[in-house]
Amino acid sequence: MLFLLALPGIRLALAIVIAASLWRQRRSPWLAAPAELELRADGLCSIRGRDARQSYAGNLVAADIHPGFIRLMVKAAGHRPHVLLVMRDAVEAQAYRELRAAIVQGRLPPVQAAA
Repeated sequence: MLFLLALPGIRLALAIVIAASLWRQRRSPWLAAPAELELRADGLCSIRGRDARQSYAGNLVAADIHPGFIRLMVKAAGHRPHVLLVMRDAVEAQAYRELRAAIVQGRLPPVQAAA
């Protein structure tokens, strides 16, 4: 019975949390659909969106290789890390193989790869 009395309050709190999360995502400089990823040998990377005005630069912190995708973690100064998934069938086969090989062979120095 007490739960039923608290139900409207729980719904309101949940709605506030969801609204705050969406508001924060809209204010974030992170791109929802990146179009181009450029990795340099020193671990710096830049990500550009489909719109030429959107871009994000940071350091490659970690990379994990999975059967169908590569998970990259990018962190800019003063921001929390962002995860970028590179799907195998979303990019050219040769580019995907080169990125995977660079991670496995440790050619991206700051990356802690987990194969």
